[in-house]
Amino acid sequence: MVCARPSLEVEWLREAYRRTRKDGAVGVDGRTADEYAAKLEENLRSLLERFKSGSYHAAPVRRGHIPKDDGRSSRPIGIWQVRSCAASGKDPAAGLQASWSS
Repeated sequence: MVCARPSLEVEWLREAYRRTRKDGAVGVDGRTADEYAAKLEENLRSLLERFKSGSYHAAPVRRGHIPKDDGRSSRPIGIWQVRSCAASGKDPAAGLQASWSS
């Protein structure tokens, strides 16, 4: 993602962040959406710099389990970090879908 106007890149990440769910479980980094938002501009600029330098790597997904209706078994799900949701530019629910169905 290289743009003639770097502010557009940060705006894109800001919009991607805005679209993420903020009420979900924390990812492997243990950071809540509120903690990420406390330094949002700093976090987004850092994320953008890692994209540009090629040093960004998606974080591991934390494994969670949702009980099934039978009460005896559970379905595994993947819980993304807030940073990974913002970086993907997608709804984190789409990431959850992809991570446990593949």
